[in-house]
Amino acid sequence: MSKLIRPLYIVISIIWGSILGALSFQVIGSGIAGVFWVFIFGDNAWPSWAWIIVYTVAGLVGVVSFCACVFTGWWYSRKVSGKGAGAKTDYRNGIFLLVLSLIVIFGYVAYDRYQDNKNALLHQQILEAAKKREDDSSPYRKTGESDIDYYCRVIRKRPKMELLYHGYRIKIVPEILVGNHLLFAISAPYDLVKEIASEIVVREEIIKGNKKLVTEFIALPDNVRCGNAMYFISSIENNLASSLVYTNRVHGDIPSISVGFTFNVRH
Repeated sequence: MSKLIRPLYIVISIIWGSILGALSFQVIGSGIAGVFWVFIFGDNAWPSWAWIIVYTVAGLVGVVSFCACVFTGWWYSRKVSGKGAGAKTDYRNGIFLLVLSLIVIFGYVAYDRYQDNKNALLHQQILEAAKKREDDSSPYRKTGESDIDYYCRVIRKRPKMELLYHGYRIKIVPEILVGNHLLFAISAPYDLVKEIASEIVVREEIIKGNKKLVTEFIALPDNVRCGNAMYFISSIENNLASSLVYTNRVHGDIPSISVGFTFNVRH
């Protein structure tokens, strides 16, 4: 058994030298790169010489660690190879170190695979979040998106027009959505929104011909809204003038406060 101790310890030293050398390479390389990133280059492009320094220093430390471990194993194997009484103990210690090295290697491989899967999942989540932000900021309507959802996602973000309505300050989104109905939103208490809906008049802005009046509006139920206090007003008519499909603006009047304003038309 004593004849196997020396090659056993040499093999163990090579394995542990490889482990410690790789670990030293990663730790030193990460440390130098971290110093460069924090104190010198930041997020700017790094010159090639910076990476040469990182890999050269980290590689030298890794090689030194490997050689030191192998030399220690070789030296210790010479020391214990001539023993007689303690040979079994040294042999068991060698087997323990060999098994431990295998555990470390397989543990590192498993951890590295876990990190790869975790990073892949995180990258996927980042891509999905970016895609969602892009979709949410897109001015185009999504497939199957309702008028209300489209208005809340896109149109409500437009600058609002402030008015005084019978002593109350209200905000109107000067964008009107043309579909089967005319639809726009007002930020005000719901009772005021119902009052405005009962009196508002909308006219087409056309150069020639009569300006068609759209006078029948209703406030949609108070649970149909954007946020906490932005409610919708919709026209009652289903058969709107065909010219509304092509116009870019319509005129709105609130007779009780003698106010007129222009809606930009969204289709």
